[in-house]
Amino acid sequence: MYLPAALAETLEDEASVLDIVRRSVRFYEQAMPHPWSFDGGETGGADTDGSGAGAADAGGADPFFKRLLAQIVGFRIEVEKIDGKWKLNQNHPRERREKVVRALQESGDASARAVGELMRERLAGGAPEGESPPS
Repeated sequence: MYLPAALAETLEDEASVLDIVRRSVRFYEQAMPHPWSFDGGETGGADTDGSGAGAADAGGADPFFKRLLAQIVGFRIEVEKIDGKWKLNQNHPRERREKVVRALQESGDASARAVGELMRERLAGGAPEGESPPS
């Protein structure tokens, strides 16, 4: 996938970086069997409900978390365009594709299962090899 983007802004304030870290951890950990929760080590303002609410900054944070936050450079980018390619391992041997389908369908992640279903349909003859899906 090609993603032309321009760096829009570097975020240096602790509250903005903490917000990015919290939202990233919440997003990427949610599908894990034992998701990790990051509250920034704050006292009295922890993100206990997953809403991202809590103390606005890490002023009361544990020194360990404050050191971590100080070493993270936050940034925002502006995505100008996304060019994607429909690719579901069709260039691999059937046996390998079947193995990938099984792994994806057993995943706890709904998106992974959906991709596994698309691959299964292609294997079953839903779309000829190399043909793009309908637009």
